[in-house]
Amino acid sequence: MPKLYYTPHSCGAASFTAAFTAGLKWESEIVDLAAKKTASGADFYSINPKGNVPTLVLDSGYVINENVASLTYITNQVRKCGVENSCVLNIFSCRVPKNSNLLPIRR
Repeated sequence: MPKLYYTPHSCGAASFTAAFTAGLKWESEIVDLAAKKTASGADFYSINPKGNVPTLVLDSGYVINENVASLTYITNQVRKCGVENSCVLNIFSCRVPKNSNLLPIRR
């Protein structure tokens, strides 16, 4: 079963929220980044040498440790499960408004 390491007050919480909302069956554990420990007391740097969250450890042992990558993986898992009307897919398929400051800067 995949395991997601995250902090509740960072972008890692988005991965936790997306996986939970989608109903994916994953383990999760909160990380104390200052102490470099997981809630169970494990050395977080032995799990992810970069020390960042979210960190998603797959059944194969492969580690995904960037927010965009983990959210993309979660979205793909939802699609594989055939949950096309999931609010997770709706969130990720939103378009950025034209007047948004999130559009690329042209030089």
